[in-house]
Amino acid sequence: MILVGIDLGGRTTGKTGLSFLDTDLNEIKNYSREYISERCGKSDKELIRFVESFNADVIGIDAPLSLPDFKSENYLYRNCDKKLKALSPMTLGEITARAFHIKENLSCKDIFEVYPKTLLELHKINHKGYKRDQNLQNIIWEILIEYYDLDFPDIEMNEDNLDSILAVLILYHFYNKKYEIVNDAPPFLIPTF
Repeated sequence: MILVGIDLGGRTTGKTGLSFLDTDLNEIKNYSREYISERCGKSDKELIRFVESFNADVIGIDAPLSLPDFKSENYLYRNCDKKLKALSPMTLGEITARAFHIKENLSCKDIFEVYPKTLLELHKINHKGYKRDQNLQNIIWEILIEYYDLDFPDIEMNEDNLDSILAVLILYHFYNKKYEIVNDAPPFLIPTF
């Protein structure tokens, strides 16, 4: 099975990380934000074309893929936002719109919204400030390598590369039937043991 995790940048000029896992090979490949930027430029069309080239069975995107129910009393938050105490997609307008556009233009039928911090919380890793803390990113990396029986790539450690790998590992939990679904549309995937 081919799994693709995307840490989507908020703008086409933003930083996007992408990781790929072939479960037959047990090998993760990472395409750094620099590679994505060089390959796809500022074009979502090129990013979509690049993602399509993997013929993914399942894609996980770290960006909002749904909006709240505007008829409900708590119309700013989705079920997953409430459960995870996350920001509302209404405050993340540009990345939300970009994620919707990309999702709608991918041919893969199984596309989930993922939130990398859910994997860190599952492993009881103190992740506060990890996006800006190189040392903490390296510690997280070592924990992941030790836990998962997969071939990990040598990568330049940064938040985008790490988050795309966390996204693909959440899909690996899905592949191994160790997950919970929050029923937003499309579904939000949370890893479990």
